[in-house]
Amino acid sequence: MSPPSISCSPVIRSVPVETQIRFINLEELDTSIAEHDPKSIDHPDIQYAKSLLLADRPVAIPTETVFGLAGRGTSSNSIKAIYTVKNRPSDNPLILHVSSLQMLQNFKLRVPPAFKNVVQKYWPGPLTLILERPPGVFVDEVCGGRGRRTVGVRMPANAIARSLIAAVGEPLAAPSANLSGKPSPTQSSHVLTDMNGRISLILSDEKDRCLFGIESTVVNATVEPPSILRPGSLSLEDLQQFLPDIQEYHVKPSTESIKEDTDSSKRSENGTGESDRFTEAPMAPGMKYTHYSPNKPLHFINISPSLDHSLSEAQIVDFIREQTSLYIQGNFSKADPTTRVGVLSTSHQEMPELSNVTQQIFLGAYDDPKTVARNLFASLRKMDSMEDVDVIVSEGVTDVHSAVRNRLEKAATVVFNVTGQGQ
Repeated sequence: MSPPSISCSPVIRSVPVETQIRFINLEELDTSIAEHDPKSIDHPDIQYAKSLLLADRPVAIPTETVFGLAGRGTSSNSIKAIYTVKNRPSDNPLILHVSSLQMLQNFKLRVPPAFKNVVQKYWPGPLTLILERPPGVFVDEVCGGRGRRTVGVRMPANAIARSLIAAVGEPLAAPSANLSGKPSPTQSSHVLTDMNGRISLILSDEKDRCLFGIESTVVNATVEPPSILRPGSLSLEDLQQFLPDIQEYHVKPSTESIKEDTDSSKRSENGTGESDRFTEAPMAPGMKYTHYSPNKPLHFINISPSLDHSLSEAQIVDFIREQTSLYIQGNFSKADPTTRVGVLSTSHQEMPELSNVTQQIFLGAYDDPKTVARNLFASLRKMDSMEDVDVIVSEGVTDVHSAVRNRLEKAATVVFNVTGQGQ
């Protein structure tokens, strides 16, 4: 087999500084972690968390995807506090979390009949549905601003999260419990790093690790056919079993700078039914702003989905490793040999001996996308904390890792596109 022909192009992203939102004054708080697995509604930690939420003070909660920062969906002050604590842009919508199907009915949230089977299969679980927003029930801030007619809803699988929601008696908005734009937290220690002094309580459990480690899959249930707005823990194939006509998520081309998302002259043409994401609030989180970024520069070796599917898994892994090594040699080993590089890899093999590669973290095997996804954010944070790493380089993934590719593209300061054609 002849080697694939390669077309490479670097894309240096200009990342806008997100506007600092100040609805309330932040106070220095004593942040504590409750690690007693409080699954009962009557548990003292659940009751304490409930009292904080009723006072419009956010609480960090574990879910099967990532840790969330919870606030009451019917309270404007509660939701504004989330935006303030996270320093989150106010037009970036939140997802409501319910404890039961009965709560959906109580708060006039209607799941279309076509989604009955998918809800039975994946709720509780990492699936968010964009539903019609019932009038006069949830505050505008949940949806990213006044006039939005839809709202994202899911039922988390984590028992602690559902117990707290049931105890409060209403849906809780819960975006990731991190500072806006940073890697999502999958352990309570990650939450503490970002939220220490900003919130009073972090609920956790004995495992203290999120099962999936990546956010939920968001599906627009208000259009025909339904469409994936954000890839996540559930794959396209998972959903096609129940929604055969569902439209696949289309990655925003890497040749467009994230900065262009603020350009009002641009228009969304992804055919998913949502409004213009450049001039209005996006329909779902993760559609507009920079996310998941470590403090250190992140270079993503983006392997095109057009890479020949006739290649074996071993050949693809070797190809990805070769491109990563060539990139490091060309951009650091020769151009700037003093730069210390940490590599996030999808191969157990050690990187070739390159003098400036100081660290390597194995995300998971190339053919095990769930493990790669579960380890991604924790690995970004770990690499970011290493003193002997100046720049992070992530090995590429192909289309079997659509959620991972999405997160890395949004997190990267430099995306290096690699296209391979067949034999």
